[in-house]
Amino acid sequence: MTKGKLHKFEIETFYGVGHAIYRKLEEKLEKLENADASGCQEINYVIPPIQAVLYQKEIINFLKHHRKHKTKKIKIYTVDVLSEELVEITEFYRKIIENLKIKKSKKS
Repeated sequence: MTKGKLHKFEIETFYGVGHAIYRKLEEKLEKLENADASGCQEINYVIPPIQAVLYQKEIINFLKHHRKHKTKKIKIYTVDVLSEELVEITEFYRKIIENLKIKKSKKS
């Protein structure tokens, strides 16, 4: 996060959403942008780790789309259950892949 800039955080659990994850993220983003009279420059989502794993494809697609087409900076975080800290979702996914590769190589 950048010091001196206004940030908004939205905690999203996706409970009761079904498979409309991308649409839910879009709706929340529109709501935050429409209510923004404060000049917020960064919107942050916090997603629980289980949902981050379950909806990885939709979350990545959402980030890719908004990096190309939107002006506001969007970041998505989850909780690293080992360190009990917020981490960016892309780092979380990288750690999962890294750990899976290590476990797979130990089995060989």
